[in-house]
Amino acid sequence: MIENQFNSAGKKHKLWGDYTFDITSKTGADISSFNPGEGGGEVVFRMNTHFHVVSRKGKHIVLEEM
Repeated sequence: MIENQFNSAGKKHKLWGDYTFDITSKTGADISSFNPGEGGGEVVFRMNTHFHVVSRKGKHIVLEEM
């Protein structure tokens, strides 16, 4: 799976949507300090980041950054 745009994810809980993604990251940047009011923290990924889908059970998806 390749994300062709910038992508972000919550550190402790999902930020939006029905799906929950658990992501093992290598290069994600923690930007929590830029938005302390968000609560759970946020991680952003560069454009064209590659992810491997490790597993999927219903609306819970496990990804690993390649």
